[in-house]
Amino acid sequence: METSQARVLVVDDYEPFRQFVYSRLRKRPELQIVGEASDGLEALNKAEELQPNLILLDIGLPTLNGVEAARRIRKLAPDSKIIFVSQEFSADVVEEALALGALGFVAKAHAGRELVPAVEAVRQGRQFVRVRFRILVVDDEPSIRETARIICEGEGYEVLTAADGLEGLHSLSKSLPDLIISDLNMPRMTGFEFLSVVRQRFPHIPTIAMSGGYSSGEMPAGILADSFLQKGNYTIKELCHEVGKLLAASPLRSEGKKSNIAPLFAPKDSAGTLPCIDDDRSSSPVRVLVVEDFEPFRRSVCSMLDKRADLQIVGEVSDGLEAVIKATKLQPDLILLDVGLPSMNGIEAARRIRNASPESKILFVTQESADDVVQEALNLGAWGYVVKTRVGSDLSAAVESVRQGRRFVSSGLAAHLTEATDAHAQRQLPAQ
Repeated sequence: METSQARVLVVDDYEPFRQFVYSRLRKRPELQIVGEASDGLEALNKAEELQPNLILLDIGLPTLNGVEAARRIRKLAPDSKIIFVSQEFSADVVEEALALGALGFVAKAHAGRELVPAVEAVRQGRQFVRVRFRILVVDDEPSIRETARIICEGEGYEVLTAADGLEGLHSLSKSLPDLIISDLNMPRMTGFEFLSVVRQRFPHIPTIAMSGGYSSGEMPAGILADSFLQKGNYTIKELCHEVGKLLAASPLRSEGKKSNIAPLFAPKDSAGTLPCIDDDRSSSPVRVLVVEDFEPFRRSVCSMLDKRADLQIVGEVSDGLEAVIKATKLQPDLILLDVGLPSMNGIEAARRIRNASPESKILFVTQESADDVVQEALNLGAWGYVVKTRVGSDLSAAVESVRQGRRFVSSGLAAHLTEATDAHAQRQLPAQ
């Protein structure tokens, strides 16, 4: 067993995921992150230069994929142990990775709970491989459940099924899936109600809503889900693509943290009891930090938020450096952040806050509307972007949207949100 500090190199082309890894490992005194790389060739240079004890390596990398990079690293840094952390987890990919001498393989959707155990196992010279995902399919039609089960099992997923929302809650009380696919119109407890409970109790679980009752193909109003598919109007490839996209992005979601972002609804079953999922039904308000250097505007924002019983302003600051310090100390649920700040601009402050307070959601409220600024803010992982000229009409809606796990941008900026989402998907998804 290794007792000295392990030197770690992190290789991933998606910067927010590298920050996520850093946030998981930075508090462990036995680990020291000595470098980061965003493509395969850079990984080779860093590995040869730094000779790290451990390399966390993605597969889908630009310039040189992770498998080929690992093959060359074996010669350049033969003592470095490799753990693949990737959304590509098919049996042949895992087999090839382990055949190269990798000691670990962690699927990105499981990184939140498995990254640290994997690192500890590999440091102790043990292999760590867990890549099988569990999907819960909730639908009152047996043929639909069976079809979804066959498709998902064909992709290597473990599948659980439930006939309605109430049965789905009972399933959740026994074991949590990595992703949920739910119908909307079901007896006893509808998908609207079921997904509402899931979003409140388990905001880290991605969800797909499905229904044949909406002809537009767009997400129906009132559904708390990450994606919507119209029954009879999607292909197997499209379903697998959507599942893969959400699983790839899931480690960046808030993990295990309870929230009151959706109305809690759970009808009594035939025995007159509620399904017991979690006894912690906290109704505590969302804790908000407001960061703005212009005091009159800051006071105006605080005045608007003070009227809401579900929000609690825990701090106000007037510059970027102070924002990082306050965020580190207070660990707020939500940060309203200006861009044009003294001492440190809001973009750089947000970048540091991602490390100092990784669970905090950031909502930019600023007069800056330049394309490159908006894009950079969203690429950093901000949950929303509101221009100051629209605060009166947009702020309350933006806060509510972010609380419900949905991103928000002021009208006229929506294209940036689409571009940021598409860029994320292109980085995270294997080629189809």
